[in-house]
Amino acid sequence: MQQVDELEAHTLLISAEDFSLDEFDDAALALIRDVSGAQEFVVVYGLRDPRRLIPSMWQQAVKWGLGRGEERLELAEASPALIERYRRSSELYLGGSTVALAEATLRPFIVPASHNSELCHRFLTAAGLDSAPLDAREPRARTNESIGYAQLRVLLELNRLAPIAVEPLDQDALLAREFVIRQLQETETAGGAIPIEPKLEARFDELRSYWTGLIERLPAVGDLADLCTKANDGGIVPTNSFLSAEVVLSGALVQAVRRANEVSAYAAEVAAARDWWRAKADDAVSRLAQARDPG
Repeated sequence: MQQVDELEAHTLLISAEDFSLDEFDDAALALIRDVSGAQEFVVVYGLRDPRRLIPSMWQQAVKWGLGRGEERLELAEASPALIERYRRSSELYLGGSTVALAEATLRPFIVPASHNSELCHRFLTAAGLDSAPLDAREPRARTNESIGYAQLRVLLELNRLAPIAVEPLDQDALLAREFVIRQLQETETAGGAIPIEPKLEARFDELRSYWTGLIERLPAVGDLADLCTKANDGGIVPTNSFLSAEVVLSGALVQAVRRANEVSAYAAEVAAARDWWRAKADDAVSRLAQARDPG
């Protein structure tokens, strides 16, 4: 708040992924009030079609090897915990935040089915902001783009048998993980959409109903129809189509060593990642090969 006072700012936008953690509760909201003083609060909460949200969160967990166990589970196995996590989060912000933040205004918005400028427009409308805060946003790194289901299967195999753990944050392991992801992005095997099992549809419907019940008396920004869209399931990878995690990991190791020898501003960081690979990657490749063919 000292920085805010020095800048003579009249609006403070607070956003963090930590707000979605189970540890963030009424007491944490109250702490924000204690730190910020008697400011006017607007709680902006985005609701996204569960059929898109839950697979997306599962993909991020599998991709980066992060989560509370869902990074090693199939989507159907991981979904119940992910759904419950978002149910608790929405209850905190849309159902209970005014208890800790007296006089706070709740303004949910619906994430559009197609991600375009309408997403920013809805958020800014709900927050009562103009476009200035988002004009300087940086482009998304390529390694954080979505990847196909075939590539996710490789990462799922790695998470189970040869994990590249990046938490607590290990910069070398993170770079190593990025090498694997780049290697997967360069594969020619068809990616395919994440298949949604029919039994999950009922769970998604329950979460939608819960959300709409919470916001029925609130001035939600956007179209409720965007909470119930039909995802494009075209191009699902056949069950007999897979990539070899062993081959991908070996290729990433070669790539890491090659890039570590490049003379650039990035070379020092990559050299550190190369040392990580030398210590762990060969052993990981061996364990994957043994798991695939125990004999």
